[in-house]
Amino acid sequence: AQAILTQAIWAQVQIAVPRPSAMATPPAKILMVFGATGKTGLHVLEHAVAAKGKNWDQVVVFARNPSKVPEALRDKLTNIQGDLTDAVAIKAAVISCKPTAIVDASSMLPGGKPPNTADRRIMYKAVLEALESDNRTSKCYLVMEGGVVVPEPGGTINSCLFSIIHCCVRNVFARTMFRDLEKFLVYMWEETPPDFRFTMVRMGPMVEKPSMGVLQAEPTKDNIPKGSVTYSDAGFALQELAADLTGTTSWNRKALFYNYPSAK
Repeated sequence: AQAILTQAIWAQVQIAVPRPSAMATPPAKILMVFGATGKTGLHVLEHAVAAKGKNWDQVVVFARNPSKVPEALRDKLTNIQGDLTDAVAIKAAVISCKPTAIVDASSMLPGGKPPNTADRRIMYKAVLEALESDNRTSKCYLVMEGGVVVPEPGGTINSCLFSIIHCCVRNVFARTMFRDLEKFLVYMWEETPPDFRFTMVRMGPMVEKPSMGVLQAEPTKDNIPKGSVTYSDAGFALQELAADLTGTTSWNRKALFYNYPSAK
């Protein structure tokens, strides 16, 4: 009788505890990079490839000409040829590779001006449509480079000099571009669904110099850059932020400024 009871208990334990083969495996961490052949984008790729196995299981390049990616990196990447002006191609690429994070290092402007550049509103609408079609809206994080002079909705410019620049650009030098950018920011913050996760990153002027240290994120309450940053440090910061945001929502739907800790 005791043997029968023991067998019955053991059978219940086997039913209650899932076997290793039946346990769900964590989703692959996949980074997709827009603007991957530009100065910042290439550094995003370098740092992302170096972090494979830690931050990423796969790094995907979406580029008009993937052959511009250095040969040393190319065989460590998944290359998708496509144009950022082609919403259909963007949507198909996002659906096929199922990224958990996207870094947009393209610095494209809304409105598609000049004419040979992409319109960020169209780009991100295509990304959002792809995620919605696959029920993955909340499962992918978008990290995008942003401008310095135009604050996000609700943001401020607490600097007399930058307020003057803001006024001149908005009303004199680049009225159309500025208003397109304002519409884009309103679209991102106010018109996209709340579960569409993104962060806008702002930095000072970028320079081609060796690394000057690790950039530090801070809220954009002042919207003031504190000196230039190197392309390499910018690339590292963007991919690290994307990796962090796949697991946290601390910077979700916010804008950040990246400066060196020693900058004043």
